[in-house]
Amino acid sequence: MSAIDYLIYVSSAVKPMSEDEIRDILVPSQTKNARLNVSGLLVYRSGNFIQYIEGPQESIQSLYHSICQDSRHRDMTVLDQGSVNTRLFGDWKMGYTLYSGKPIFTEIELIQDTSGIKKTLSAFIENLR
Repeated sequence: MSAIDYLIYVSSAVKPMSEDEIRDILVPSQTKNARLNVSGLLVYRSGNFIQYIEGPQESIQSLYHSICQDSRHRDMTVLDQGSVNTRLFGDWKMGYTLYSGKPIFTEIELIQDTSGIKKTLSAFIENLR
C-alpha cells in the first residue's frame, strides 16, 4: 500500500460565517473530494478555519491550489504536510465541526493516533483564537 499525502492549513474568514454559509462550502467540497479521492476534516472557530486533507499527492496539490483561490478566506498558512500509511479520516469526504469548546477527538482516538496528527490538530484548534 502506498503512502497517503496530507496537508494541514489554517486561514481566516473574510467575515464571520453562518452555518448556512459554511454548508455552502461543505456540500460542493464533499462532492469534489469524493471525485478526487480526498478525505479530511474542516473546523471553524471564531472566524478561523483549520483543515486537514489527505489523498493522492496530485489531488492534494490541486485541491490546495483551488482552496487558495477561494475569496471567502485569507491568510492561508500551511502548518504541516507529509504522508501517512493509512487515512485518518477515510470515511469523511469532508468532515466538519464548529468548535464548541469540547475536544473534537476522544481520548481513545488521541491514544491510538500513532502519527501525532490528531494530537497536533486538537492542540492547535484549542488554541486558535
